[in-house]
Amino acid sequence: MTETMNQPLGILLALLVAVAGVIVAGILHSDGLNHYLSRKIGHLGGGVSYFLLVLWVDRWPAVALAAAAAGVMLLLRFWQPGWLRGVGGTGRPHAYAEVTYALAGAASLAIGWGLFNDRWLAFLPIGFMAFGDSITGALRSWIYKREVKGWWGSAGMLAVCLVVALLYHPYWVGATGAVVATLAERFSPLATGWWDDNWLLVASSLAVMISLKGVTGS
Repeated sequence: MTETMNQPLGILLALLVAVAGVIVAGILHSDGLNHYLSRKIGHLGGGVSYFLLVLWVDRWPAVALAAAAAGVMLLLRFWQPGWLRGVGGTGRPHAYAEVTYALAGAASLAIGWGLFNDRWLAFLPIGFMAFGDSITGALRSWIYKREVKGWWGSAGMLAVCLVVALLYHPYWVGATGAVVATLAERFSPLATGWWDDNWLLVASSLAVMISLKGVTGS
């Protein structure tokens, strides 16, 4: 059980970091930063926010907060898309990745932590999505100068995901999830509408790690 005194602080910090990521991304995008880079700032902020929830908040409050955050993102996307311009919204009207990101994160917490009572199992797919996918986006923007899939970005994503996997024991389970997440991101199509790599990389890596967790009996 998380220490009671840490939970309010964890909730407050998680909210502040998530909101700050969206605000900073919006400001930088308005100042001319390419959307392919500005939305990665929101991704990183979201990843840190989920990490704080997993670290300092108990299971069901964390799941509830993640679900509520996903609901807020959904509402903003349809009624105030300009507020999300740096991570999506009016900045990327053809896709809903900022919403699927939040929904996939909430689902990972609900399944990995809520159903399987394993906080790090729940967090790893989120970490792959938040930190690994952010690096691949930044590398591809730098190398290819446009939104496109490429192996250099995948190599960077794999390296970051393998570091994130250090949070899980046994490591090989997390490392396998990292490889699966990287492949899922690489071979999924570019985001269009409700379909994007957030769903696929989270679902595939979580499913594989749950299966391996069963094999190890952990």
